[in-house]
Amino acid sequence: MTRLDKIFVALGLVLACAPSVMAAVVMPQFRQTFQSFGADLPWLTQMLLDYPASLLLFPAFILLIALGWPNKKQRGLYSLLLGSLFGILGPVIIMVGAYLPIWKLGAAI
Repeated sequence: MTRLDKIFVALGLVLACAPSVMAAVVMPQFRQTFQSFGADLPWLTQMLLDYPASLLLFPAFILLIALGWPNKKQRGLYSLLLGSLFGILGPVIIMVGAYLPIWKLGAAI
């Protein structure tokens, strides 16, 4: 693996880890607010509250690509691309999970 590939893998890991850190810090702060609604939480919100580290699967995929992608010359590039995708998808998942109870409550009113 070249030096550039190692940099790409490292960047992909950082981008993929950011959502899991964000979920671990942000979501627990909403637990009391969501419980005050008195309604059942959507499964996505409940999963993010109970298992914020579940988004650590994103960096695990990056490591799998970095170590096991069949074409060794493309491992760094695909690690960076997938890490970028997870870096974008992760915050979207967290935002949707955080707003679903509010949308559900608004629809009931």
